[in-house]
Amino acid sequence: YKKPVVGRKINWMKAGILESDIVLTVSPYYALEIISGAAKGVELDHILRTVKLLGIVNGMDAIEWNPRMDKYIDLNYDDTTVSLHLQSYRSSDITAKL
Repeated sequence: YKKPVVGRKINWMKAGILESDIVLTVSPYYALEIISGAAKGVELDHILRTVKLLGIVNGMDAIEWNPRMDKYIDLNYDDTTVSLHLQSYRSSDITAKL
C-alpha cells in the first residue's frame, strides 16, 4: 500500500482491497457493477479493476444444507421437530470441543 500524500487521509478500504488475495462480492452482477464507474465503485473502481474480483451467488443449496438429511449432525430435525435444533447444536459443540 502506497503512503498517502501529506495532508490526505488513509483509505482503509483501498488498503484492504490492495492487500487481499481476492475480493468477493455478493453477486456476479454486483462485481461487474462496482467496476463500471466511479459512482458505483465508490471511487475505487480503478483499484477494483486491478485485483482478482469474484461475485458469488447469494443463498445456499437447500438440499445440501438441510438439517433433516445432514449426515454431519447427530440429531436431524425439520420444521416439525425444531426443538431438536438446540440439542443438535450442543452435540456439535461437544464434538468440536467448543
